[in-house]
Amino acid sequence: MRDAAPAASTTSSAENAEDVPTVAELSPTVKSCKKAAGALSSKPWPPPDSETQPKWIYARKWLEEHPEGTRSAFEHHYTKELSTSEKRKLSRQYAKAAKVRDA
Repeated sequence: MRDAAPAASTTSSAENAEDVPTVAELSPTVKSCKKAAGALSSKPWPPPDSETQPKWIYARKWLEEHPEGTRSAFEHHYTKELSTSEKRKLSRQYAKAAKVRDA
């Protein structure tokens, strides 16, 4: 003999919604993600000469060819248009230039 089907729930979906935690309750880092995004946009543009990472050296060179370029335009170019191998090549190129300059 089969067991009877379970009884239907007597609570409405509105009552259940009150028991569901919000995104902020589940993940307190949501606010910190927004802060991190804000911190990124507060970096100076164009990047100062004190920024010696290859990406920022390339950004200064890119700005010479795109004088009206914005940071978001550069970020799009760097992340979407350059391949990983092109980025590695730039990194090696700027590392060699730094060695020559320091010698």
